[in-house]
Amino acid sequence: MCPPFHRRGGGGRRRAPPLHSPPPINTPTNFPVQNRNFRPNQFPYPPRPNVEVLERIDRAVVKARLDLLAAGENASAWKVSQAALLILEVDSWESLGVQMQKVPSLHRLIVTEGKINAFIHCFVGVQKITSLYDLEVAICQNEGVGQFEELELGPLVRHPLVVHYFSVSSDVTEVFRITTEEILSSLNTFIYRHKGKKIKPDDFLDFIAKKKAVEGREKLTVRIQSLGMHISHIWKARRAETIELDKYREGISRESVEENKKCPLFSSQKQLDQHCSEEDDCDNCDHDDDKIQNDAQSHSKFSSQSFGVDASVVCQKEEAESEKRIFIIPRHWIA
Repeated sequence: MCPPFHRRGGGGRRRAPPLHSPPPINTPTNFPVQNRNFRPNQFPYPPRPNVEVLERIDRAVVKARLDLLAAGENASAWKVSQAALLILEVDSWESLGVQMQKVPSLHRLIVTEGKINAFIHCFVGVQKITSLYDLEVAICQNEGVGQFEELELGPLVRHPLVVHYFSVSSDVTEVFRITTEEILSSLNTFIYRHKGKKIKPDDFLDFIAKKKAVEGREKLTVRIQSLGMHISHIWKARRAETIELDKYREGISRESVEENKKCPLFSSQKQLDQHCSEEDDCDNCDHDDDKIQNDAQSHSKFSSQSFGVDASVVCQKEEAESEKRIFIIPRHWIA
């Protein structure tokens, strides 16, 4: 049944809801009791290695690293540590009682190798087109060294990450000097020569290898992840260049037309003769031309007699020079 309803002011009281006791909590009875006398410092620390033992291990690490560098191999922390164990004639580092990070030379090698590996991963992951030469230059600038060999990690072409990313074969002994700018310049030429054709990375690398006189594209040590972005930018740049050139040509032709309107020139000698025939002073003009021609002949004759040169040759030279001269036309000649 529903509880009775009481109106306000009816004088009745509401019934309080029945109180329910919470369910009992089952606490485990078999929980282990903590030892009040426990102290965290009760665990023993590993004993510190003996100074003499640590120095002997460090000398072995240095010798192992120098041996790998002399052999032209990659001097990674793993290879150096394993070679050091062979020099010390032990099976593992646990038997020495020393951690690898506690050895100073090995610790510096681990830090340097970690930095170089991280840099290579980031550099290759960002660059769509890059060369091993650009990677070497970037590493040297980041580490503040002149050459990669100064890091004492072995040849760059033998680095495991370089072999993986750039597909460097075992017969490659040095880094081929080619920059990303040169690669993009060659890509521009390759696109122009292969209009309307699909551009494949292998064909493009073969084109560069032939241009650089290299035996195979593997020796270029060039990594190409994608060509689409660079091809798109090259086409956009060409369109922009064509538009600017067209604007320049239109401006030049417009200026030339305006200049011709201001200062008209005679297109041929025939027009000049026609204007001269309409004037009364043409006879005087012809008389002056005959006089100039007679003076030129007499001058050439005198020169030939004085210097022993053929007069006909001198006359031909004088006529050629006279054709190059610019004569000022009087205004009354022009109709």
